[in-house]
Amino acid sequence: MKNTAWSEFAQKVNRARIDQRLSISSIARIASVPKATAQGWLSGRQLPTPALRRQYLLIVESLGLTAEMPGGLWLEDWDQIESRLRTAGAPYLGLRQFEAADVEVFFGRAQEAQRLAEMIISRREESDHGVIAVIGPSGSGKSSLLTAGLSGRECATGKLAGWRLKFVDLLSPTEPAGEADLVVVDQLEDALALPDVQRAAALTRLMRYAGEGLVLVALRSDAFAEAEGVAELAQGLGKPFLLSPLTREDLRSVIVAPAAVAGASVDEELVEVLLNELAPGSVRSRVHPETLPLLSNALLVTWAAGDGTRLTLANYRKVGGVAGAVELLAEQVYQQLDPEGQLSVKRLFLRLVGVSNHARIRLAVPVSEIAATVQPVLDAFLNARLLTISGDQVRISHEVLVRHWQRLGDWVEGHAAELAARSALQRAAQQWRNTDDDPAALIPVQRLASITVLATDPGKRALLSGLEREFLAASEQHFASALEQERQTSQRLRRQRIAALSLALASSVLAVGAGIFFFRGEGLRAEAVQARSEAQSRQAAISARTLSAKSPNLAAQLGLVANGLADTTDGRSVVVAATGLELPMRRLGDPEAVLATSSDGGLVARATSMGKVTLWRGEEIITSPGTTLALDPKGGRLLTVALAKVGDRLVLAVGGANLRQLWDITADPVLVADLGASAATTAITFSPSGGLVAAGDETGVVSLYRVDAGGKAQQQGQVRLEPTAGVPTKVTSVALSGAGRLYVGGRSGSIDVWQLDGSQPQGLPAVPTTVAGPAGEQAVIALTLAIRPDGKQLAAGVSGNEVKRWYIAEATPTPEPSLTGIGGWVNAVAFGADGTRLAVASSDRSISVFDVVSGVRVRHLVSPAAQTGAGFAAGGRLIGAGADGTLSVWPAQGPTLRSSGSAAGHLATDSAKWLAAGTASDGISLWKQGASLNQMPKPAPPALPEGDVQDGAVGIAPNGAFLLGSTLKGQVLSWPLTGGGAGAGAAYDTGMQAPVTYTAISPDSSLVAAMSAQAGMIVLFNADSRGALTKLAEIAVSKPQQVEFSSDGKVLVIAQGDNSVALWSVGAEPHLLGAAKLDSLPTTLDLAPSSYRVAVGQADGEVSLWEFSDPAHLTKLRSWHDPAAEVYSLEFSPDERWLLGTSGDDLIWGWDLTKSDAEAQLAFNGDLGHPLDMRYLDGGKRFAVSGSDGTVRVWEARVALATANLCTRIGDQLTAEEWRQLVPGVEPREVC
Repeated sequence: MKNTAWSEFAQKVNRARIDQRLSISSIARIASVPKATAQGWLSGRQLPTPALRRQYLLIVESLGLTAEMPGGLWLEDWDQIESRLRTAGAPYLGLRQFEAADVEVFFGRAQEAQRLAEMIISRREESDHGVIAVIGPSGSGKSSLLTAGLSGRECATGKLAGWRLKFVDLLSPTEPAGEADLVVVDQLEDALALPDVQRAAALTRLMRYAGEGLVLVALRSDAFAEAEGVAELAQGLGKPFLLSPLTREDLRSVIVAPAAVAGASVDEELVEVLLNELAPGSVRSRVHPETLPLLSNALLVTWAAGDGTRLTLANYRKVGGVAGAVELLAEQVYQQLDPEGQLSVKRLFLRLVGVSNHARIRLAVPVSEIAATVQPVLDAFLNARLLTISGDQVRISHEVLVRHWQRLGDWVEGHAAELAARSALQRAAQQWRNTDDDPAALIPVQRLASITVLATDPGKRALLSGLEREFLAASEQHFASALEQERQTSQRLRRQRIAALSLALASSVLAVGAGIFFFRGEGLRAEAVQARSEAQSRQAAISARTLSAKSPNLAAQLGLVANGLADTTDGRSVVVAATGLELPMRRLGDPEAVLATSSDGGLVARATSMGKVTLWRGEEIITSPGTTLALDPKGGRLLTVALAKVGDRLVLAVGGANLRQLWDITADPVLVADLGASAATTAITFSPSGGLVAAGDETGVVSLYRVDAGGKAQQQGQVRLEPTAGVPTKVTSVALSGAGRLYVGGRSGSIDVWQLDGSQPQGLPAVPTTVAGPAGEQAVIALTLAIRPDGKQLAAGVSGNEVKRWYIAEATPTPEPSLTGIGGWVNAVAFGADGTRLAVASSDRSISVFDVVSGVRVRHLVSPAAQTGAGFAAGGRLIGAGADGTLSVWPAQGPTLRSSGSAAGHLATDSAKWLAAGTASDGISLWKQGASLNQMPKPAPPALPEGDVQDGAVGIAPNGAFLLGSTLKGQVLSWPLTGGGAGAGAAYDTGMQAPVTYTAISPDSSLVAAMSAQAGMIVLFNADSRGALTKLAEIAVSKPQQVEFSSDGKVLVIAQGDNSVALWSVGAEPHLLGAAKLDSLPTTLDLAPSSYRVAVGQADGEVSLWEFSDPAHLTKLRSWHDPAAEVYSLEFSPDERWLLGTSGDDLIWGWDLTKSDAEAQLAFNGDLGHPLDMRYLDGGKRFAVSGSDGTVRVWEARVALATANLCTRIGDQLTAEEWRQLVPGVEPREVC
């Protein structure tokens, strides 16, 4: 959409700024807004929101343009619009989804509704029960299709006439009344995102409906992978109904038809603008899914901005168009409220938004929990249709508001810590309620620190629901005695410290007994100091945990501080936890850094805003602060830097506000060419051979220089970008290909191309740069360019949160799939030396690494500042430069071995050679251990009986000779392991015809136990040296949970569903040796590697240690009760000094078996969903954990090793300012 009046005035403002020699930063300071906001206004891309119009007018006034500002740029008559929004006759629904009663204004989906009805009829002819899945992206209209299209139309007068539909909310305990021919479950993804207990209950309820009749479920397409892991949904997901995008003709109907029903019209010029924005091209063009709710809202506000009889293009432009209407509407409602009302809005919306796995999600709040004083605020947003009440719950009408209202986004960002704490609190409170308010489910006092702010701050406590406040109160009351005891202890320590000082004074006055009093006073003072150190250790640990998701380096340093201050569980835990972070070494520097690396990674250069360049050669990047050169004596900002080998010389090219130079840096740096420049040099690069340099400036000129073997340069010509709206177009990026082509970024919507073979550059057709957005294709600027080392691919980081790519080996560039999932503008891209990886630096404060062939992001590395440079250095290390000047160096391989995919439910290892992860639907991931963990080819399953598929169990023989897997229909899979990975596999039938859920292998690798919980059976096999299996025996067991061999291989220990642990003999005729009864279900167990001990984890969170040297009499040695949820896995260290575990409260635990402590010595969150399984590696030096989100990650296992590891990797230590901000009150010291 283009608002001509606004665009023209924005150009006038920008020209006035340039004429008056004011920078964009100066304009931003005048208005007290971020630089990006000012840039958006000056370019004409953004209208000032209602909240910022006063600031915009300050700019206009300061430039002397008040008298020239045209009228009608934005809405002024809000009262009239608000009145129309409240009327019942509006033809459009805004963000509210359609209900059955809205069928008269539901258009554009008639064919889809009919197609869905036909599919339902067809499925019922096949079977009268089961699941039918409707799948589509967010915003594609799934909910409205079910309510208005299916219930309102097809069940009334269409193909399902007479059918009775019943809509069921799996998250609500209320059961809808009445019989139904079809049960409908909308937004199934919400149920899949629930904690395990609630999720299981919801799915059980769903399966009950599916067993009684047909169930229609709607699922967001990005949740499909999660749903695939649910076996009960397999049938419905196998043949889903895929909701098609709207066609251009459908879109016309959506725009025009509702208005006609209400007796209104839509101007044809507005229709054409919308069609061309949202479905450009032919009649077969499709509409971006997220557009639909935005369009509905824009049409509603456009209708309300007129007289109710006509929708005009002028009003559409005033409301901000498709992309801006949501922001405008929300801001307008917000701005009409007084300060108290605005505060109530903030608190209300923060209750309606949650954060799950870094994504923002909508939450429902009971109307009964909204105070009467907030009702006017609620009504205002209900009238604007931005909030909706369904039943007794209020929620945000559509998730697009969460993404498109900037103020709400800022609130969420600013309160991320509280929202994350509230999310954990919600899970704990719900678990407490599900266990009938069992006191055992309350939070122990040592874990209250993470939510203290929610409990004590009245403003933040308002974010909590009634259940959460009730849970907090119960926790506080339950542990009141412990808290009182701690308070008394603290008072005692303070009294002792005072006594120590008094005694010291007395010793100078009294001669008698002076020595005795002095030493007693010193002892008491030491105890008080120790208490203070422990408190400071916990303070530093809390800061470390808070920073881990934003600045892993600072988190690691604070972890080291915490552990150095005192030996506390918090201190030990954050140190070990930090070894699982993507931790960079940091080299501090001046702000606004840019980066270059040589093609082989052996040289790294960082240039900054203070006119300095720092160089690192080879391993210096991790051992030295580098060599710094002051290139600009005026201290002017350096804007661009490049490196190349020219002949046998290493040459540095650098450009900035005051200079453009070439330096020979083969040995001591020598200036070899001062190229001069009349304008600031904004981009510079070498050709692949190093013989040509291209330098672009802020006026749009690109100068070309021929460079000889000595580094001397001679200008070869120039090219110029076309001006933009009469203003010179700044060159943002340049790239030179081996085929003699020059690519230049700077113009919005294109990359300019020249062929350089002849005496003069020859212009070629530009390469278009657009990205798909809610309002259609949008022109973007190529901020950074890179060419793959083989010269066949051009990558462009753009001002649109993605990397565009083209195949350029032929005359005409051919588009290749873009790299997406980036959260900000892309400031730098760089290929690795072999061209298989691409590093991407973005304004969302992260570096991403993509696999060039598959386009999959393989690493995502966060930092505390926007990233302005990226590259690869010696040893495959990844380099990033930040706007804060920091150079970050990440190792070639991080601790995360697998970062996505289906849940990794099981791990297996022989401790020395191999590690394997069994997944729900992605097969087995296999790594070979060595100096690093190298991923091997995925083991290919052998031929299986028809209808059978591989399942998630996995096992590795202790001697490293073979690998095991399983299937859904009772097959055990076996592969021999060689240096190249898994060989050809074979399948062995257990005869159970049920999923094999677990496998165990005896210590000598001669026996295999295959377990099926569903069949209630364990089958024993003999195994030869290559893993060929021969069936030996069967053991019938009551709902087995896990099975393991004893250290001598003579006893099989089984966790059973009747709340017991049983011991069986091993052989052709196994028999029961003994059993022990437990208080709850044993969910996991592990056998000590050398002794007759077994650790058992239970559903109630208890972990216990048993001895069974006499198998007929299991003896309980000790127990722990740290986990507040089901224990998922346990693992003895090889030396049996430690026991590690994971649990359903998403924590990784560690118990020191050499100590008599009744509490864990380690407890931390591994950030991998639910931590499902764990295994020790490297003889106990490290351990791996797998998670429900598909992640497999590795940590150091010992605190001393973790400390040493971190100290070699952190680089520049905490500054004085960081000490003051992050750990106030703690005296600065050496971190390592």
